[in-house]
Amino acid sequence: VEHTIKTQGGEKCVIDLMVSRISFDGEPAIIGTAIDITNRKQREHELEIISEMSESLRININKDEVLNSMIDKLSAILQLDGAEIALVNKQKTKIDLIKASGDWSDLQNLHLNKDQGLSGYIISSGRPYLNNEPKYETPFLYPELIKGYGAIAGVPLFVKGEIIGSVVVGSKGHFSENDLRLLQAIGDLTASALHRADLFEQTTQQTEELRHAYDSTLEGW
Repeated sequence: VEHTIKTQGGEKCVIDLMVSRISFDGEPAIIGTAIDITNRKQREHELEIISEMSESLRININKDEVLNSMIDKLSAILQLDGAEIALVNKQKTKIDLIKASGDWSDLQNLHLNKDQGLSGYIISSGRPYLNNEPKYETPFLYPELIKGYGAIAGVPLFVKGEIIGSVVVGSKGHFSENDLRLLQAIGDLTASALHRADLFEQTTQQTEELRHAYDSTLEGW
C-alpha cells in the first residue's frame, strides 16, 4: 500500500508499505517493511507532464500559443507566482522579455542587454539556476518583485546546441532539484516548439512573397 508521509525535515515522502501478521515467540505480531518510492513516483509524474506538454506543443505552430501553453502548464505544476521567458534578438545583442506572468507581468516587452538580470546570467553561463533563498545573491534585475519569494529557478533554452533564450520562474514556496529537472525538460520542449514556429512563419512568409511575385508577373504579361 502506498502512503505519503512527512520527514523530519518537512519534505513529503512516498513509501510502499507492506505489513504481515506473524507469530513471534508464540505470540501474534506484525512485521512490516517500508520502501521509499518517492523518486520513482516523481519520475512517473514528470513523464506524464512531459507527455502532455509534448502533445500540446506539437499541435501549436503559433509562437504566442507555444508561450502561453508553457506558462500555463508551469504555473499549474510548480505553483508559480511569477514567470518570464526571454529570447535573444536576431542581432544577438539584446534579450527580449517576450512573455511574463503573475507578479512579473510588467516585465513583458522589456529589452535588456545580454548580461543583464537573471535571464542574462543564465543565457551567458548556459547553466540552470536554483536558489531557495532568493533574498541572498540573486542577480534578479528588479529585487522588489521577488520580495517574500521562497525560490527562484531558471534554465537556458537550447536549439541545436545554441542558446536562444531562458525561462525564469519564481514562487513563494520551495523548488526541489526534481522541479528544476522538470523545468529543464519543459524548457527543451518549448525551445523546439519555438524553433518549429519560426520555421513555419518563415515558410509562410516566403510562400506569400512567391505568390505575390507570381501574381505581379501575370499582371505584367
